[in-house]
Amino acid sequence: MYCIKCGKELPNNVAYCPNCGKEKASVVKPTEKKDLEQEVIYEEIKEIVPTPKVPNIVVYEVIAITMIIAIMSIVLLSRY
Repeated sequence: MYCIKCGKELPNNVAYCPNCGKEKASVVKPTEKKDLEQEVIYEEIKEIVPTPKVPNIVVYEVIAITMIIAIMSIVLLSRY
């Protein structure tokens, strides 16, 4: 088995990679060396670039509806 993060070979009896500390759950048994290299690159990029959080669309919908009601109220009340 090989560590996804650093690509070093891991002994079977360890819980973490002795080289980089990555959990053993994050290991691959590559069929080709290229697969391992791609996984290592992906893990490195994933650590550098944070995963963007998807905004909660319901919150934005509630805010938009509230603003529309407020604007309509102001427009209707300004006529009297």
